[in-house]
Amino acid sequence: FVLRGRRCSSSVPASVCASAPSGHAREQEDEQSLVVVGGGAAGVYASIRAKTLAPHLNVVVIEKGKFLSKVKISGGGRCNVTNGHHLEPSGLARNYPRGYKELRGSFFRTHGPQDTMHWFSDHGVELKTEEDGRVFPVTDNSASVVDCLLNEARRLGVSLQAGKSVSGASVDANGKFVVKVEKRTIDFVDYISANYVLVATGSSQQGYSFAAQHGHSIIPPVPSLFTFKIADKRLADLSGVSFTRVTAKLMLDGIQKSAPELTQTGPMLVTHWGLSGPVVLRLSAWGARELYQDKYQAKLVVDFIPDIHIEDVKRILFQHKDQHAEEQSK
Repeated sequence: FVLRGRRCSSSVPASVCASAPSGHAREQEDEQSLVVVGGGAAGVYASIRAKTLAPHLNVVVIEKGKFLSKVKISGGGRCNVTNGHHLEPSGLARNYPRGYKELRGSFFRTHGPQDTMHWFSDHGVELKTEEDGRVFPVTDNSASVVDCLLNEARRLGVSLQAGKSVSGASVDANGKFVVKVEKRTIDFVDYISANYVLVATGSSQQGYSFAAQHGHSIIPPVPSLFTFKIADKRLADLSGVSFTRVTAKLMLDGIQKSAPELTQTGPMLVTHWGLSGPVVLRLSAWGARELYQDKYQAKLVVDFIPDIHIEDVKRILFQHKDQHAEEQSK
């Protein structure tokens, strides 16, 4: 989300203040400025977009760790960029368990999945769409995406500052934000004054606290996109086995009939603690609040051969039984 100073307008000059160790700020006048909190995919891409649309905007991205660290490991190190089965933004938004209404606006009008794919293609990253709709770079290497984003941000003049964290922000008498930035390794503080602040901290508690501090109401978050821990000894010998297509149904008391999203089809992986893979992650997302309310106790029904009807399975088993009996009698 974007925060804007209460009395800030396009006619109000902004300034960027970098503190000396004594804390006295040095101002650079006549600059419009944006501070992006968080150097993940959303923060870096937003900084590129902002700088592209407003070249004279001074854009600073603050990241406490390494830039795009989760992008690097997403999709098994391949980085799934977007979804190719829902090129219309409204179709993609409906697949979000929560937030469909919030995604309306510019996401629907000006920059949907197809725009994302075109952007990467225009910037030298060739993409491919897999059967389940996931879009990956043809290199199957997330470095293609990471390098593209960081190189473009630097080319545009975005200031990428890693190893720093935002510890607070206030609004001054002129309606501009004063963002307090601390370095992780030494006792030194920067104060950045900006017209706009974009919070792109993902699930970090810091982001929620920052939003609440500036008047946003927050729905209490619960875990989502997690694997399932299952106490079933029959899975022990299957650890590491993957299935390209299963249908899994999450059974929660009283809501199954009204929640078709709690049945998912796709790849699944057996782990040493339970189950993982796209099917399980989607179920954990759609059932996040219900699972939380039920203290993460539920039943999971998995069809390992969803494309074969149960009667066909019975027929095949009986055929094998009869064949085996004939072989034993010879």
